[in-house]
Amino acid sequence: MPLSKIQVANWIENAQNLYICIISLDERYLYFNDFFYKKFSSSFPVIVGEIAYFSLHPDDIGVAEKAAEECLRINGTVTVLLRKIQEKNRYYMTKWEFSPYKENDSVIGFFCIGFDITEQEELRIGNKKIQIYNAFLREFIHILAHDLKQPMRTAGSFIKLIYNSLKGRNIPLTENEESYFEFVFEAITQSNKLTDNIQKVIQASTTENLLPENTQLSDVLNEIKSNIQYLYIDATPTIELEKDATLLTYKLQLKQILQNLITNAVKFRRKDTPLVIKIDTENIDGSIVFSVQDNGIGINEKYKEKIFNIFNRINPDIEGSGIGLSICKKILINTGGDIWVESKEGEGSTFYFTFGKTNI
Repeated sequence: MPLSKIQVANWIENAQNLYICIISLDERYLYFNDFFYKKFSSSFPVIVGEIAYFSLHPDDIGVAEKAAEECLRINGTVTVLLRKIQEKNRYYMTKWEFSPYKENDSVIGFFCIGFDITEQEELRIGNKKIQIYNAFLREFIHILAHDLKQPMRTAGSFIKLIYNSLKGRNIPLTENEESYFEFVFEAITQSNKLTDNIQKVIQASTTENLLPENTQLSDVLNEIKSNIQYLYIDATPTIELEKDATLLTYKLQLKQILQNLITNAVKFRRKDTPLVIKIDTENIDGSIVFSVQDNGIGINEKYKEKIFNIFNRINPDIEGSGIGLSICKKILINTGGDIWVESKEGEGSTFYFTFGKTNI
């Protein structure tokens, strides 16, 4: 059964979250619903007969007038975005549909329906800023990878040429001179490593192109085992997968995180005990929680948060850059996830992590 005119009028008057008004051909209010009045009357006079476009951003008055002209030209509906004044120097972003309003078959104005899209517009602008930021990071990474490394490579090459030239001419070097060359070579190596580490941290901070895919957990672990088998010949860990699973998750990032945690476990193993690493997953409140457990030296309670800070090395006697766990945390935060650790010094550690969206 079609709605009666009274029912339609009541619906228009009491519509929530919809701005509804009728504007005359000379841009004056003929009608506005209750929601429109309550939203805008505190900033500008909303009165029948008052000029309607006063409540618009000055730059958008012409936009509204052109929309009205186009509405008349096509005798149909025109959609337009307009900024409505909220208070001084603040505006609502609104989306409007202008349609011809007729009485006795003659167009006397425009029937306008609008709604607030401020949040969507802020989100769009925010995403645009993120895209610009990520483009800047990509360019910065390019500079790190090429422009900053090249001078160190050149310096290293010439220092090595000088060293080899002296050796080739049988010019004996004193013990101090030998140590000077060693210091220079080590400084260049460390400088390149630092550049590489900064590059990795920046790459982990980007949020673009993170797309989940179907991932077999056992396949990821097999790839990791292949990658690290020659790195720790004297300390090959036993890696146990408690239960295999096919996951909809970020495969590349999952592999990077697991490999970081496994290599960390190898570095911080107990010398008198064979290293065993156990990998598991658990569905907790609809979120997949990964765990990586080891029987290594464990972590002192006071370092449980600090270990995730960039360049933070809690044991300077153990080789490392201090960025592995920081990279893991950045990757996970970018997906809406997190990472934390439970540990007892001398008994091993269990790292837990989640991605923002991971499904079994």
